[in-house]
Amino acid sequence: MTTSDVSVIVPTFNRAALLGQTIDSLLRQTTPARQIIVVDDGSTDETAAVVSRYRGSVQYIYRPNGGKPAALNTGLTHVTGEYTWILDDDDVACPDALERLAAALDQNLDCGFSYGTAYITAPTPIESLEMGQVVGESRAPDTEQTGFLVALLEGNFLGGARILVRTSCYHQLGGYDERFLRSEDYAMPIRLGRRWPAARVSGGPLFLIRNHSGMRGTASDRFDPSDDLAKFYHYDALLFDELFDSMTLDEFIPPGQDPDVEYRQAHLQRFSLSVIHRVHTRLSEMIDVLGQCDGAPYNDAERAVIDRLVARIPGLWTPPSLNLVEQIRRRAATPGVSRLRHELARAALRRRLTPPISPRALVGTSRRTVRMYSRYAP
Repeated sequence: MTTSDVSVIVPTFNRAALLGQTIDSLLRQTTPARQIIVVDDGSTDETAAVVSRYRGSVQYIYRPNGGKPAALNTGLTHVTGEYTWILDDDDVACPDALERLAAALDQNLDCGFSYGTAYITAPTPIESLEMGQVVGESRAPDTEQTGFLVALLEGNFLGGARILVRTSCYHQLGGYDERFLRSEDYAMPIRLGRRWPAARVSGGPLFLIRNHSGMRGTASDRFDPSDDLAKFYHYDALLFDELFDSMTLDEFIPPGQDPDVEYRQAHLQRFSLSVIHRVHTRLSEMIDVLGQCDGAPYNDAERAVIDRLVARIPGLWTPPSLNLVEQIRRRAATPGVSRLRHELARAALRRRLTPPISPRALVGTSRRTVRMYSRYAP
């Protein structure tokens, strides 16, 4: 059997109960990995004993607990393969994952990484070794309209083991930013996507994301799965706050467009991202920039940005401490903000009334809703 030129890094912390199934899935690959590295980030359970059962097949590295990004950087210093795949210690690889991921890079020499999707399982207790039933598949959007980078900035479809990366790309980027104890697998794909094109893998999902009740985080910051989303929001906001300073305007519009011509669309996209990722410190600044734009009707591409924003955050929810709608209302005297307010209301109402219905069908609702529908609905 041919061995792929892939090194796999499995960062782990106190997941001895699940780690064996993860390693087993790697040893059952149709095209085996050149190297499997388990980086133990200071576990205090039976992790070392579990890995010892795979002596000769798995390289074991122990390090004091420092968080997943630090563990990954430790693993990268030991990689010998041309490609690197990172598989979490609670996920399970599909048998042909490495074969398909590596083939996509072999066939696309200009690409820095390949990517696919994952199965998502129903939650199970961590004490149970049974894999939860598959309940869905992660999304990988069509990037033709927005461009790859904009689609990635709007939502992370490359997290976890969805990507296989040329090891040289990791080295050129200097590894993972160890400040991001969560969202490290969003920060890295964005850095990769800004530098290199990607190859999409054909076929079905690559691995199973196992939902379970086990604790998350580092030794100094352990938290329950119910707090997972709040942690990601926090780190995503930090990530995008920095990105807004480092990114050029042309990165917020599809490739080939001129930011001088599509100036309003680029700033509208920045505004949308600040709302999606709750970068509250940037909202006032971005609303002011849009206020300085003219109040001419939005074109189809600009409306598409608004539609995607409203689809991601129904009702445009924001914490009481920073009410987006109120900020827009206070600035509504400028033509640019008036247009923004108009389009947000239009998009929100269109989503509320999908599939489209006629005003007659709204009998029994408020007259105000009927008037809004008649004004905004296409």
